[in-house]
Amino acid sequence: TSAFLVFGGGCIFLAEDEGNLVGLVACVVMPPQTLYRNKIVASEPFWWVSPEHRKKGVGVLLMNAYENWAREGGCHSVQCGSLDDDTSKLLRAIGFKQISSTYMKDLL
Repeated sequence: TSAFLVFGGGCIFLAEDEGNLVGLVACVVMPPQTLYRNKIVASEPFWWVSPEHRKKGVGVLLMNAYENWAREGGCHSVQCGSLDDDTSKLLRAIGFKQISSTYMKDLL
């Protein structure tokens, strides 16, 4: 099942299995800016699927809910991050294309 919590310019979709949280995706609308060719874009600050529920369609369910929410909200496109090869494969399989890389530097 999928439920959602709405807040300001965003929402969180929850995936549950027998009342237990097994995944979620947070969604926000980014204001038009040059980076996005002045188009309205939805962004995913974080998403998660429990290890036991990966490769069972939960990620696709969450991404479909995210895309539908963004489309209904008038977004031109959606963006999503990936920290591993399996997630990248899933995103490519459902139509995402890689547009950048993210780098991080530890400070502590």
